[in-house]
Amino acid sequence: MWQATYRGRRYKFGWLESRLAALGFRLIFCWRNPASFAEARRRRLRTSSNPSQYDDLAIFIREQQTIQELIESSIIPSLLVDVTERSIEDQVGYIADWLEATGGLNPAESPPNPKNMLRPARRLREPIGISHDSIS
Repeated sequence: MWQATYRGRRYKFGWLESRLAALGFRLIFCWRNPASFAEARRRRLRTSSNPSQYDDLAIFIREQQTIQELIESSIIPSLLVDVTERSIEDQVGYIADWLEATGGLNPAESPPNPKNMLRPARRLREPIGISHDSIS
C-alpha cells in the first residue's frame, strides 16, 4: 500500500492472491466516510499517546483510497464495511453474517473455485545426502 500511495508502484500479487483465495481467505475492509475523519480524530485524541500523527487527515483519506483500489482489484473475496456510524456490535454482526453466507467461517465449506486451485510451485526433491536406504 505504501509503495502504491507514495511511489506509484503497483506490485502484482496474483500468484499470492490465488493461493490465499484457494485457502478460503477473505478481505474485510473497514471504510470510513472521508467527511467523518475529523470527528473520528476528536474521539481518537482522547486516548492517543501520539496525537500529532492525526494532524494531517489527508494522509488517512489518501491511504484509505489506495487500500480500497487494491481490494477492488483483488481476486480474494472481500467485504466493505462502512464504520462511519455503525456500532461495533452492528459491524461484527454484519461481518459474521457475510462470513457465514460465503463459507468464510469454515474454509472447508467454501465453494470450490477451479481458477484458484492450489498447485505446488515446483516438485520436491530428495534432500542432498539422504537416501531412502539410510532411513530405517
